[in-house]
Amino acid sequence: MERIVNLLNSAKSPLHWVAFAGFLLFAMFLRLAAFQGYSDSDPRYYSILANDLAHGTIHIPQYDHPPVFPLRLGVYAPTAKLISIFGLSEATLAAYPFVVSILGCLLAYAIARYLESPLAGLIALGALAVLPIELTMASILFPDAIAAFWANVGIAFALIASNRPNLRQSVFLGILSGVFFGVSWLCKESVIYLVPFVAILTLACPGQIRLSGRMACVVAIGAGSLAVLIAETALYQRLTGDPLFRFHATERNYQEWAVWFFDESSPYFGWKAGGYAKAILKRLLIVGPKSMLLNREMGFVPTFAMVGLVWGIQFRNRFFVIPSIWLVSLMMMFNFMTSSFSSYRPLPLFDRYLYAIILPSVILMAGFLAKLLVADAGLTVGKERRFWAVVLILAFCGICGANLRSHMSRVQQVERTLTARLGEGDVIYTDYRTAANLVFFRAGLLVPSTATTIPWEKESEQTIPEGAYVFVNKSMINFLKKTYKYESPEFAARTPAKWERVLSLENGDLYVVRGR
Repeated sequence: MERIVNLLNSAKSPLHWVAFAGFLLFAMFLRLAAFQGYSDSDPRYYSILANDLAHGTIHIPQYDHPPVFPLRLGVYAPTAKLISIFGLSEATLAAYPFVVSILGCLLAYAIARYLESPLAGLIALGALAVLPIELTMASILFPDAIAAFWANVGIAFALIASNRPNLRQSVFLGILSGVFFGVSWLCKESVIYLVPFVAILTLACPGQIRLSGRMACVVAIGAGSLAVLIAETALYQRLTGDPLFRFHATERNYQEWAVWFFDESSPYFGWKAGGYAKAILKRLLIVGPKSMLLNREMGFVPTFAMVGLVWGIQFRNRFFVIPSIWLVSLMMMFNFMTSSFSSYRPLPLFDRYLYAIILPSVILMAGFLAKLLVADAGLTVGKERRFWAVVLILAFCGICGANLRSHMSRVQQVERTLTARLGEGDVIYTDYRTAANLVFFRAGLLVPSTATTIPWEKESEQTIPEGAYVFVNKSMINFLKKTYKYESPEFAARTPAKWERVLSLENGDLYVVRGR
């Protein structure tokens, strides 16, 4: 085993590059096997923004959905370009996040190898290849993974810049780092959570340049970021007359869509009158840490990373300094930072919101496992260390493997099944969200309705013609009722006796209207 480990730990070894190619191909295979494509909710909105932009329409300042969505040009502008070239399809909607996911695997390898060793790079690549959340996010147009990727590229350049003795090179790399941070900002605002780490990295972490050079590096990173911000404010000044439009729109987003934030009125994150103190303590001390450390979608990789952090402190290993500060500072920011400028609102910690902590967790875990696997002449417990490394690797692979099957099913499967069941001329009535999804699968359009797919909100039992289909999507209706206080038509709750049920799905029933 020692010989194999040593070969994997050598960038000059053919075995190292065979493993590298194998992990990368496996990552591509899993992402294609778990291909998602079109998805309801946020990805649909970004898809519409991209499709409209591809046809010359930008929804700034006027937009009827969450105000922050049109601001995230870094998410939907590249997709708009793909649509303008190849047309609207699930492939064009998924291409950008797919490429970002694969490049993210390569970035994990590069940073882990740069900070620790070639073996750590391979472990980081392999870990990211099989991470459950990666498989889904790799083909859905969410902003979180894309924003995290560009921020991580910025971190990579900041790492190199802070270790370049040549001042000109350091400044140039710092400017590039800042530009990539700016690109991440154009995808999602969460890049600001990296500010403490970047400051510590460039000013306090061990490096090869003097303090004056580090100060120049910080200024260069700030200049690169500022260049993107200035360009953005100039765009908003031109389109809206308000150079601070992003900040004002972001604050409106928290007010108008309070249902998805830490707000008393939210059915998901709210609390009863007088329960604010209890709610905030639960969120900060229980829900927040649990969401980050005991996250199955992330394969518990932050937990493995924290074990490595403790091990690194015990043995005072310098490798663990940078990834540990990176991870811990981000976890602190995600847990305690407010998501609003006007009041203290901790960020709701959906799995995808925490995407930025994945890379430092993977790098920290990879470095830890590499340290356990590589022989150390100064320690007499080499076999024991390798035993525990193998145990941890098997545990991680087991956790990820147990989740693989659930990630092989595609989103909006109900609508896909219905589309396969319906003929081209069949008319179907259903709730407005399900109808919009059906329109995409039936007609390839991002519009709310067509002549054959009709939302039922303005219909009555008498206006639905004989021979038409009606789909009662129970899970969607329950979601809309809980979230938006939706009121479904009477016939959806108590289907008429003359309606014949022709198909039952897990989430609802399909009826055909028979004689009156």
